[in-house]
Amino acid sequence: MTNVLITGMPRSGTTLATFMMNHQPNVIALAEPFGLSREWDRKHAVEQIIGLMREYRATALARGALITKHVDGKIPENWVEPPQDSGRLRRVLEQRGPLTFNKPLSDDFALVVKHPAEFTALADLLMTRVPLFAIIRDPLAVMAAWQTVDMPVQRGRMPMLESFAPDNLKARLDSIDDPLDRQVELLAFQMRTYLSLGMDRIIRYEDLVADPQKALAQVCALPVPVPEHSAYDPLERYKGVDFPRLAARLLPILPLIEEFYPDFRQRWPALLPSKTAVAGSSVIDEPSRVPRSAGPEPGDDPRVFVMGAYIAAGGTHMAYEIGRVAKQRLGLSCYAVTWENETAGNSVFDYPDHFECVTREELATILRPQDIFICNPSFSDGLVGLSHHCRKLMYVQGFSSFRTLDLWFDRHIAVGGFTRDFLANVYGLEAPIINPFITTDHMPQEPWWSRPANSIWFYLKGDGQTQLALLKRLRQEISNIDPLAAAGIDWDGSMLWSGEYKQRALFAKIAERRHLITLSVCEGFGLVPLEAMAMSLTVLGFDGFGGREYMRRGVNCLVRSSPDLTGVAQDVLDCLKDPDSAAALAANGPATAALYSRARFEEGWEMELQAMLQR
Repeated sequence: MTNVLITGMPRSGTTLATFMMNHQPNVIALAEPFGLSREWDRKHAVEQIIGLMREYRATALARGALITKHVDGKIPENWVEPPQDSGRLRRVLEQRGPLTFNKPLSDDFALVVKHPAEFTALADLLMTRVPLFAIIRDPLAVMAAWQTVDMPVQRGRMPMLESFAPDNLKARLDSIDDPLDRQVELLAFQMRTYLSLGMDRIIRYEDLVADPQKALAQVCALPVPVPEHSAYDPLERYKGVDFPRLAARLLPILPLIEEFYPDFRQRWPALLPSKTAVAGSSVIDEPSRVPRSAGPEPGDDPRVFVMGAYIAAGGTHMAYEIGRVAKQRLGLSCYAVTWENETAGNSVFDYPDHFECVTREELATILRPQDIFICNPSFSDGLVGLSHHCRKLMYVQGFSSFRTLDLWFDRHIAVGGFTRDFLANVYGLEAPIINPFITTDHMPQEPWWSRPANSIWFYLKGDGQTQLALLKRLRQEISNIDPLAAAGIDWDGSMLWSGEYKQRALFAKIAERRHLITLSVCEGFGLVPLEAMAMSLTVLGFDGFGGREYMRRGVNCLVRSSPDLTGVAQDVLDCLKDPDSAAALAANGPATAALYSRARFEEGWEMELQAMLQR
């Protein structure tokens, strides 16, 4: 028995793929047949999909009619009318009703069902139940097509996707006024979702029309030739669409697009900037001081100043890495602004590029209008932005490290979706997202099963008194459920405090055990749990709000929202009693971690810095 699900961007060729597969023997491919209720919760919707697949398979084998979308009794190549010279939006010609497939079927025939919106929204739950493939298309071509169709996506909405999507997607779209910006948000959500499937589950539209047999080989065999197709020239097909305007809107998500289309900039050379060559770097142990000799003239090249670059914290380390992007990719001179007496030598991180140092007191006297100042919000109560006259860029990597956000900055960038929504809802800011990265270069890769059975780390970060109180309460909760299991946990010897080890030593410690339980209540993103996933640990505990960017309960972790310690206690016991399930979760961690690469981070920041230099 072969069941396959297809999803993809609207106007990316999902209907065409269905048309092609229906030409094949022993295959039935249906186009959006299921009428899911938007009132259902996500888990119920998934169970309904699984049940409907069984029902449709049985009906097909009995030669019964199948309810699906169609046009005049057939599933066509495209059910949107061709572009109109009048500029009128193209109508959708689809109908819905029973369709009979008069072809012989074996018991194990391939039943393929495509739903672009619903299956994308539920991908994290469906991908472990049924093979799920995604069809994508050049995002600029997709966005151009969206401008021409009489569909909700033309207005930047996908109601069924919004109903079932995790991560509060609907609320984010509700907060965005511009339909084009909503479309970009939808594209970004879809591409992030498809990356989680793995590149072997991605079918590009351009490959589909060039060689259908090869492109669809993993879905089903295509022994019968299908009518030849060729990819449309978007500029010719969507005349009247403002392509430069659309390309400009896509700039913030270029790194994400290039995961699927590495040549995306070369596809649109007149509309997108080319990449900047990366220069070499050197390693110097300790920072020196900025010379205080004759100051530069206003016409000199801009410099970059990074507040707290050598402070031993994840957020400031990411700010340092932004400085590295400016130095390596743009050739700018970079300086570390010291908050107190921190140096590269007394940090837990490695600093392969040397930044000369200035004190924060000296900073205001040497800044020029053309310079770029990079700062985290925890360093400013509003005076920094107000009193420093230059280009100012803030990387907002959380929501709990400041009382009031400094709005006297030219640009705010969010570390993830939760922080982005926080900035929108509280401050009315539309902040693009650039996720941080992790590097696996120095991570041990010990197999999960070779680590001590029932071994646990309790990762503690933030206020020590609060963390110890949470750990004490968790111990009580586990004892209430299973006193014997609680007695078997080495509570005192399993505490792993943030900042206790240098980064490489921390990785070595984490990799010693099977489970990492994070009790951090508020995280802008949560790099250590992601690093634990990269090392194939089973991650449990709190999602810290910001961790929702990458944590998928039941898929790559078993986290909960604070303050559900009773639930966390039960999760811990479940993992200890069922190591097979715990190991299966851990096995999905490295694929998640791989999405947050240095290359994506650097390319995103290169674009932001280039835009800042144009101000």
